[in-house]
Amino acid sequence: MVYNINENLKRLRKINGLTQSEVASALHVERTTYTNYEKDRTPSLDTLRKLTLIFDVSLSEILGEGDSSEKIRIASEDTEPRIRDLFLRPEERQLV
Repeated sequence: MVYNINENLKRLRKINGLTQSEVASALHVERTTYTNYEKDRTPSLDTLRKLTLIFDVSLSEILGEGDSSEKIRIASEDTEPRIRDLFLRPEERQLV
């Protein structure tokens, strides 16, 4: 099945067990802005780059390019610390 960017963002977020608010916080945008990315708005290239880090996928996977049988990786055991680091400022990371 071929998905568009908006559908891919929603699917990746759910696979990673994140809420829209959590992804928005990691991107430093309002929740409504991220919600629009899942609906009909195309994120900027910089935002797409950040999303590849949050979801631990390639840009091609977010864009829906390549073989449609390619499976998106499910969050690994190291996802939680990686995502936690995205939410924290550098000075806060030292406290954890």
